[in-house]
Formats: sequence, structure tokens, C-alpha cells
Amino acid sequence: IVAVAVLTLGFYLRTRVSPSEAFEAEFFGEVLPGTPYLLRPFVPLYLAITTNFHALSGLIEAFPATNAYGGGAYNAIGLDIVFPGAKDISTVSAEITPPWITSTIAGSLWADGGFPVLIGGVALTGIISVGVFTLALRTRSLGWCLVAGYLLYVTLFGLYTNLWTQHVDWLMVSPLLLVVGWMCDPRKAEAGP
Repeated sequence: IVAVAVLTLGFYLRTRVSPSEAFEAEFFGEVLPGTPYLLRPFVPLYLAITTNFHALSGLIEAFPATNAYGGGAYNAIGLDIVFPGAKDISTVSAEITPPWITSTIAGSLWADGGFPVLIGGVALTGIISVGVFTLALRTRSLGWCLVAGYLLYVTLFGLYTNLWTQHVDWLMVSPLLLVVGWMCDPRKAEAGP
């Protein structure tokens, strides 16, 4: 109950910062006035779940009906320096389902090739995350545990946005966590010189 109260308060404080933005204007002008007072604390939870799937539904309807599949362009945005034809799926979502522009991991994968790419991409992210978790269980190494925890976060955050291909920080953060974990591993310190 305390966590829900804190998150609700944080949501309302954050959205009050810029009430003239599209999301905030619709939220405070249309959504909140029609919501019973006792249900208002649950509105942030409802929004956190439904807006992502609303945006995904819009992308599924738009690809390939009105937009052509990207063929990898929507998942190349994290490496747009290397892939000059990369496209940002958020700009497409902003046109299809404004102001609900959140694009889940499924959104960018779907926009690149539909169901086969979606299944393959999600499976690959799961294999990577579970593989590193398995290494952490087998080795009990602090480094692998840090990387496994981080990649679990990246995987779960896919319900909000695609950190695997839209923001490829994990390519640098994971090896750094592995090295730092290896250097700080308590078992290494116990073994001595």
C-alpha cells in the first residue's frame, strides 16, 4: 500500500510539472475529471499497463497495412551511426496513437518484420538473459550475477521500451559489470594471494 501511494504521488507530481504537454493536457483535461475520486490512485497503474499495449496495438494495425515493414531499420536505431537507414519507432507511434507513443520491445520487432521477427527477437532476448542467469547460477561469480541482474532488468523493461536495440547501453554496461564483479568478488578476496 505504501509503495502504491508513493508511486501514485510521484506520478501526479511528475505530470504536474508540464501540464501543457499533450499527455498531461489530455490526462488532466479529459481522463481525470471523469474518474471517480476513490479510483484516482489507481489511474497511474492502469496507465502504466494499458498505454504500452494501446501503442503496440496501433503498430500492429499499421504494419504492414499502411506502413511497410522496416526490415531491421527500427531495431537499428541504437546503432544508427553504423546503420544510416535506422528509423525511430517512437516517431511512428507518435503519429499512429498520439499521445501514447511508448513502443514496447514487441513494437519495434513487429515493425521490422511482423510475427516471425517478433517471436525470434523476443526469444533471442530471453535466451541471452537466461543464458547469463544460468552462468551466474553455475559459477556463483559476482560478475555474472551483476550482469544477470542487469539483463533481467533490460528484459523486463521491454514492456516499456526496447532497451536491447533502441538503447544499446547493455553492450557496454554488461562487460563493465562483469569486470567490476570479477575484481570485487568476495571469494577472490577470501582465497588470498
